[in-house]
Amino acid sequence: MKTTGRNDPCPCGSGKKYKNCCLGKKEQLTDLRKRLNCLYASIKNVNNELLEKANIPEYEGSNFSDAMNLSFTSNALSLIKGFMQNNHYAVTNALNARNIIESFSLICMYNAGDITPSQQKLYSQQYKIIEYSNYSSLNHDTYSTILHFDELEQSYNEAVAAFAAEGFSKKMVKDFAKTRIPFLCDKNANFNSIITKYCPELINAYIALSRMIHPSSYDGFRDESYYNSVIGIILALLLRLYGTVEPGTCLDFLTEEKVIYAFDLPVPDNYANRLFSIQKEQWQICKSLRNTFQKQFGNKRNYAANFLNELMLVIHDINTDSQLGYTENVKMKFKVIAEMIACFDKVYFVDCKETADYNYFMLLGHDIIKDKELGNIPLEDEERAALYSKYRSRYPQSVIDQDKFEKEFKMQLGFLIDKEGSAPSFKRLVNQLFDKMYQDQKMTDKDILVHDFMSLIYQESQNMSHGYGYLYFANSGAWMEDVNVIAFLDFGLLYLLQKFSNLFGVYSAVTDEYKPMYLTLSESLKKMESLISQKNAIIMNVPRVNKPF
Repeated sequence: MKTTGRNDPCPCGSGKKYKNCCLGKKEQLTDLRKRLNCLYASIKNVNNELLEKANIPEYEGSNFSDAMNLSFTSNALSLIKGFMQNNHYAVTNALNARNIIESFSLICMYNAGDITPSQQKLYSQQYKIIEYSNYSSLNHDTYSTILHFDELEQSYNEAVAAFAAEGFSKKMVKDFAKTRIPFLCDKNANFNSIITKYCPELINAYIALSRMIHPSSYDGFRDESYYNSVIGIILALLLRLYGTVEPGTCLDFLTEEKVIYAFDLPVPDNYANRLFSIQKEQWQICKSLRNTFQKQFGNKRNYAANFLNELMLVIHDINTDSQLGYTENVKMKFKVIAEMIACFDKVYFVDCKETADYNYFMLLGHDIIKDKELGNIPLEDEERAALYSKYRSRYPQSVIDQDKFEKEFKMQLGFLIDKEGSAPSFKRLVNQLFDKMYQDQKMTDKDILVHDFMSLIYQESQNMSHGYGYLYFANSGAWMEDVNVIAFLDFGLLYLLQKFSNLFGVYSAVTDEYKPMYLTLSESLKKMESLISQKNAIIMNVPRVNKPF
């Protein structure tokens, strides 16, 4: 096969000479990968040191800078991994990128001297408030085997006393707990304003990434050149901050990847390699089904195909995070995965085609609004009228006016606005999914329903899924529950494939047009069941060593 010469036409089809087109880009990309390969070891060395500090009982000696940098470096390791594995387009890697910006904005604020000694002192108390506000209202009988409510209340009272010593009442503490940054002691504190003030060059990227990690139609979901530029800015930031840091005894990424997966060992003796092969087969099933849906329904405005494509990337990201030891990343990404699956289930698997068409119309309209918000472009009157008209045709008895409809529609799940004019919360939507998936199943070693346990994991993931440093104080379980998250993703795959199979089984009974698709879905379900069974057999026999929290 002839190699493209410097003066030959570029193989990308631009019409330019190779040397004036993609040759330079290829060389730049190769250089970037080499630099990131080494950078990984430097960041891993810093992350390991911070982990050791976080492991000290009662967080003695912890400080604000350490906590922020732990969050920063943990997310950075997973993002570099995604880039090095050509999988950084996963929405779960977009979460890493967003968290890096949040952490960096608070680091900038700290370096500017705008985080007072009092706020830094309260920072080490805020996790007690966050956990109490999240867990204290749970049913004590239900959760008593996995939560210590007396200790939760005692810790909360300690935190309230610490805030009181700085002049803040208990009511004010409750207000602070409703924000993502309680230690700033400002009920109006938010990351958008902090990023705008301390690192304004990142605000547009932050808004785009925040939009990306929430459910959408995934249709024209990502402008690759723009997304790559966003990731490029963040990778450049990592290189600037850690490019001269010593790697210590840490391995570069490609060497560590080879060691972890042990690619040179025979497969029968290599569970890591076998796990990698299984998850690769899983994402290939999703890719094949994506192609099947595109062939049947076209490439554009194909919700199922677009969703399966995103799911393929997420499977790769989550499983490799786990195998490479980024267990905290797996846990923090559970939020994105659960919301993604819950939304698709709510929109797509409904009582009839007319309902599905309505849901998808509203979802696309919601995407348009969010895209225009990102570009500061007002919505056309015709677009506004079309959305409200569609809603009224669906719910003719609804009494809400267009202004109230538009206000609610702009919420994160506004496309699911009901006849009363309310959109559900993510928590409610995800809990509905857990109820459907797990029903009355109980955990094997505890008298607790699985859906209640998963709801707790989801809430903990919410706490970890922002770059405000909570990761430093997260309990040991938060670092070792990657198996539970992977099990959810696998069960979610089976759940969705079964519903796809059932749906197109009904269609194929009516018309022969869908019989090939039904057979493909049924076969894919069987293959996925087999792969997950094999994966579980391996995972259950792999020794787990807890991090010394």
